[in-house]
Amino acid sequence: MENEKAIKNYVLLKIKNIMKQPAKNLRYPFLVPGTGYTSELWGWDAYWEAVSLRRICEICKDDELTKAGISRKIIEEYMRGSVLNFIDAQEDDGYIPIMLASEGLFENFFHCEYVNGVQHNQHLPFLCQFTLLASEFSGRYDWFDGNKLLAYMRYFELHQYDKSSGLYFWQDDIMIGIDNNPTVFNRLPRSSADIFLNSFIYLE
Repeated sequence: MENEKAIKNYVLLKIKNIMKQPAKNLRYPFLVPGTGYTSELWGWDAYWEAVSLRRICEICKDDELTKAGISRKIIEEYMRGSVLNFIDAQEDDGYIPIMLASEGLFENFFHCEYVNGVQHNQHLPFLCQFTLLASEFSGRYDWFDGNKLLAYMRYFELHQYDKSSGLYFWQDDIMIGIDNNPTVFNRLPRSSADIFLNSFIYLE
């Protein structure tokens, strides 16, 4: 019981540090993977952070959240903002980058690669689930463009799907979140119909 209390207190002490204000191309408030990050929005990391924030709201009282400098309303804003930043970065054919950054090495990296015709994986298939999570958490379903999500899913079908096997594949092993996975890592581009990707697509 003491350990649980200590963990909860630690989380409440640090929680605001994963919430970042809009900056440059990231026009909405967003969630980062940990306190060491400052300007990078990662797809499934933000989703898992949102799942954790939902759980925190379940186990903490309102006054505990207030003391930590947050509230359900604030958390809603950062959940929705994370999704909206990705939708904001969508290309005309539905492609959404796997991550976004407002500064540093990866600022506009994936957009430039896209313009130059370099095929990278798009956002990991968690964006629809993230949208649903944020909507259920807030009780609002009027804040996003559903057609943008349909275009994002269509991109997977047109660019990361093998009709002969009926499986989806990774474009490459860059930033897929399952680091050094031997079924994907260092393999030829567009050659790995990994079980994780296909499971994620099924859920999405």
